[in-house]
Amino acid sequence: MNSRLHLLAASLAFASLSPALADDKAAPAAPQAEPAAATDPAKAILERAAAAARNLQAVTYSIDTKAVGGLLEGSNPPSRASVKALRAGGPTSGVNGWLVSVSGASMQGDTSKPFAVVWKSGSIEALDHDKKTLMERGGKSVMAPGVTVANRARLNDVLSQAPFQQALRASSFSIEGVETLDGVECDIIVTGGEAQTSRFAIARTDNFPRKIELVINNPATQSTITTLITGVRIETDASAVTLAKPEDFKLDLPEGFQEDRQLTAVQPRPAGNAPVVATPKVEDKPAETKPAEATPSEPAPTDKPAEPRALATPPAAKPLEVAQAGGDFQLKKSTGDDFRLSELAGKVVVVQFFGSWCLPCREWNTALHDAVIDAAGDKDVPMLAISTHERDSANATAELARGDWRYVHLLDGDKVAAQWGVQAYPATFVIDASGAIVRSWQGPTSDEAATIARAAEVKQAVQAAVQATLRTADAR
Repeated sequence: MNSRLHLLAASLAFASLSPALADDKAAPAAPQAEPAAATDPAKAILERAAAAARNLQAVTYSIDTKAVGGLLEGSNPPSRASVKALRAGGPTSGVNGWLVSVSGASMQGDTSKPFAVVWKSGSIEALDHDKKTLMERGGKSVMAPGVTVANRARLNDVLSQAPFQQALRASSFSIEGVETLDGVECDIIVTGGEAQTSRFAIARTDNFPRKIELVINNPATQSTITTLITGVRIETDASAVTLAKPEDFKLDLPEGFQEDRQLTAVQPRPAGNAPVVATPKVEDKPAETKPAEATPSEPAPTDKPAEPRALATPPAAKPLEVAQAGGDFQLKKSTGDDFRLSELAGKVVVVQFFGSWCLPCREWNTALHDAVIDAAGDKDVPMLAISTHERDSANATAELARGDWRYVHLLDGDKVAAQWGVQAYPATFVIDASGAIVRSWQGPTSDEAATIARAAEVKQAVQAAVQATLRTADAR
C-alpha cells in the first residue's frame, strides 16, 4: 500500500498538534526526541508540533468553528464546543487511540442545536435531543444530530496516531508572522498551494494550535473555515494525568430521555462476499432526491454502509455488462466531452460519488486514489469521480485539481447517484470486468484507522477483480 495511506487522518476536522504544558498546574513535560532538522523553518515548526502531539496524554480545550463563503458556509454551521480527551490503551481504542468527549451547540439559522458525543473504548454515545434519546452504538460511528459537528471539534490531526501528517505533505511552507492568541504568542505557518491554503497558529509555549484556518480557492468563490482553540490545558506525563479519567467518558441520561443501546459493532463484509447485481427495473429506481441522511448540509456518518440496489443473479451463460452494474448512464466530463459507462465494458472500474461540499470526501479522494493505483499496478483501472449536488461544477473541478490524480471527473451526477442508491457520501463502488459490483462503501470513516482499513479493503477488492480478469483472459 502506498505509504501515504498510513499517514492519512480520517477526520473531518482540520489539523494541528501539541506537546508541553499550557496549564501552570500541569506537570513538566516529559523529555521528547527532537524531530529531524527540516530545511524549511516553517516546516520545522510543524514537525515540532507533530512530535509534541505524540507526547500528549490528556488535553482539554474549547473550540469555535465558523465557515464563510461558498458551499462550505452552508454545510458547516457555526459551532462552539468543549472537548476533553485522554490517550487510550492502544491505537484501536476509542477514536485514533483516544477517548474523546465533545459537547456544545451549533447554530442552524437562529436556532441553537445542542449536541453531546463521547467516543468510548469500544463504542460511541450521542444525545439525540430531537428524539430525546441517548444512543450508543458499537464501533466508532452513530447516526445522531451533531455527530458531524463533534467530529470537526475533536481535531483529528492532533489527536491522531500520525499527527499533522496531511499538513506536512503540503507542497509549500512559509512563516507569515507572529500573533497573540489565547494569551500566548503563536507562529503563523502557511501551507498549500493555489487550490487550498492552510494557516496554523502554533503556540510557542506548548506547540498546540490556537487557530486553524482552511482557505479553499476555486474559480467561482473562496471558502474559509476558521477554528479558534482556547482554554488549552495539556498533560504529557502518563503517570500524573489529572485532566481526565477513563470513567469520565460516558454520557449521563438526561431527565425525560430514553436509552437506545446497540453494542454489537458492524463488521466489514469480506471482500469475496459481493452483492449480486442486475439492471434495476425502471419502476424500482429511487426518486431523484438528495440523500436523506447525508446531504450537502450535513454529510453524517452511517452505522452501516448502504449497499447498492439489490438484485438477482442472472444466468451464468449470460454475463453482465458494465452498464448493468447500477444502471448505465451518460454524463459530461469536466473537459466537455460526453462519457457513457458502457464504454468501459470488460474493465475493472472504480466509481466514486463525491461533492466539494463534503469534507470527508476531501480526505477520502486521496486515500481512494492511492489504494487503486497501488492495486492496479501496470493494469488500466479507470477511476470515475462523479460530483453531485454542486451549485457550481467549478468547485468540484478545483477539488480534484488539488492532487496529482488520475480521476475522470464527471459532472452533475445527482440522478446517477439516486439511480445507484447512494445515501451517504463519499460513496465508492468497485465493478469487476463482468459488470458486477463486487464491493461498495458509503459514508465517511470515523477516524484515520478506519480510513486506512477502508482503503485496504478497496485495494483488496481491486486486486481480486484484476486477478480474476487475468485468469479469465488466460483461460481463453
